[in-house]
Amino acid sequence: MRVNETIVRSGYFWTPDAPDNKLPGTLTISDGGEIELEVIGNFDGSAGIPNPMDEMDVKKIIGQIEKSGYVTIDDCLYRHKNFAFGGIAKSTLTGHRALFGVHLLDPEPQIDTYRCSFEGLDEWVAISGIKAQTDFEAKTATITFEPPPKISYELTDGYTFSVIFGWTAPFSGGSTEAKITQRAYLEIHSTELRPLGDFIYISYRFANFLALALDESTSLKDVTISSYAIVQDFGGGEDKKTKPIQIETYYQSLPFSESVPQLKRPNMLFAYPQVREKLGSMLSSWMKMYEVIGPALSLYFASKAGEHKYLDGKFLALAQALETYHRRTTDDVLMDDKKFKQLVKSLVESCPEEQQDWLKGRLSFGNELSLAKRLKKVFDPYKAQLGNSSKRSTLIRKIVDTRNYLTHYSKDIETKSAKGRELWDICLKMEVIFQLCLLRDVGLTEAEVSSIASQSYSIKQKLNET
Repeated sequence: MRVNETIVRSGYFWTPDAPDNKLPGTLTISDGGEIELEVIGNFDGSAGIPNPMDEMDVKKIIGQIEKSGYVTIDDCLYRHKNFAFGGIAKSTLTGHRALFGVHLLDPEPQIDTYRCSFEGLDEWVAISGIKAQTDFEAKTATITFEPPPKISYELTDGYTFSVIFGWTAPFSGGSTEAKITQRAYLEIHSTELRPLGDFIYISYRFANFLALALDESTSLKDVTISSYAIVQDFGGGEDKKTKPIQIETYYQSLPFSESVPQLKRPNMLFAYPQVREKLGSMLSSWMKMYEVIGPALSLYFASKAGEHKYLDGKFLALAQALETYHRRTTDDVLMDDKKFKQLVKSLVESCPEEQQDWLKGRLSFGNELSLAKRLKKVFDPYKAQLGNSSKRSTLIRKIVDTRNYLTHYSKDIETKSAKGRELWDICLKMEVIFQLCLLRDVGLTEAEVSSIASQSYSIKQKLNET
């Protein structure tokens, strides 16, 4: 989660089962959504000689802090648990999640609406309600603003995805400057109350969908949640009404990149206006894809988010992602399963008895396709992007040799493995193939995928076509 300015709030904190043990302290939320709570004392009230059997985790801490009022911090763990020995003890805890504006005692909040923004969402949506006209001869300028309408798509399981637009307008008083801002938000709404964790997981999947479209890792920011069951009163007398509390929410979300992405429109694979008519079906397909190729997606997006500090790690993640993708999307084997079992049986029976268990182990995955065969099948639909048969075969052989070397570090194939710039170029080509596979699987036609491949400056760069 992106936190542009570190949040620091002083206040008093306590646990639900010990409301009289209020500890003064400071809550800090830094970039990435890291939550740290520093308090004077310990929540278990321990003093003197520390007991090694003391619990180091605190399930829930509630408190009252400056500016924001109530706060709930879930799943806390002592980072430093100090003891006074007659002096002042200061302890530090980390938290999994912080909710501003409420005291929620349930283990998992039940909500119906989750709203957030993402880096790059405004650029991807590419819709503005701001219009400006300038007449240089008359020396006049007119700026008008009309909020864009809400964009909604019904998904399965009772969820609705919406893009909504928040905005601020200038004050009506006299001024030497007038400013209008507009920002796009994603809103996920459910027809029934669900655990907050369900919404977090869906937003994570959407973050990766957006990262695919932008061809850049993107980070979550500005999360608020609400529920028709968590309300506040306003008005008085007969006019007394209630409305859901807008709860600011902070946690360490994935994906997260330490650096803010430098987004450029030509580098996007596709923007919202290009897929406006089919975005609902694309999102439904994307959500379902996680049930089939979730591990492959995790490997790919981890490589895009920069989680691998060295190029060798990025290469291995991409190679494994492609191999896992093919394994999860096909049932291809070397031969008919029945024939393979008969072959194994005959081989084992003809083998000396003392080596039979060894042979069974060696043959247990003998009907699996090799990495080379899997890569060939994955690459075949994209011949236009990878060149002729000779070029594709050379690329596949180089990937296989490099994967084998980086896995086993055998001296026999060290000279055959890619290094340096060559390894980087191979990583970029594997990225392109995985992206094209995902574009096809998410519902774009072959012609649309080919058009993206031919027009995207980013893809051309990766294929060394610029």
